[in-house]
Amino acid sequence: MGAKYYINQKFSIRDRFTVKDEEMNDVFYAEGKFLTIGKKIRLHAMDGDEVLYIEEKVWSFLSNYKIYIGNQLLSEVKQELAFFKKKYNIVTPNWHIRGDVWSMNFDIVEDSEPIATIRKKWFSFMDAYEIEVFKEDYLELILGVVIVIDADLEKDAQAAANS
Repeated sequence: MGAKYYINQKFSIRDRFTVKDEEMNDVFYAEGKFLTIGKKIRLHAMDGDEVLYIEEKVWSFLSNYKIYIGNQLLSEVKQELAFFKKKYNIVTPNWHIRGDVWSMNFDIVEDSEPIATIRKKWFSFMDAYEIEVFKEDYLELILGVVIVIDADLEKDAQAAANS
């Protein structure tokens, strides 16, 4: 069994999340920049130190997000061309998503070995997710990937509502 974490989205004009551990202690918070072209989200430890930075690549046919630690590119999450469902490719490390991202019930796997399990929690006012992490060394990157997918799905929902 892995360690469990919970991401709760806050009601806000911009992307805002808190991450809690199994004892429901706040361990991270994420906040998006307001009025920017493309999503820009920073994940911080509770002491305020930036853990990672997420930036959406604009002018791309399919969604593409880059995840940085400091100024170093750590990973890239790219939407794949697929019909009737959303698919993402996680570049560096070579992870894959298995499951249904639209319902936020999926696993992140590496060579068929689960890295994390993500499950949407129902009956909450805002989006909330339970994340079971099997490789604690990858915790921040896993959180970054989950935030990217949530932000991308939210962007699609907003675009559909505005059309």
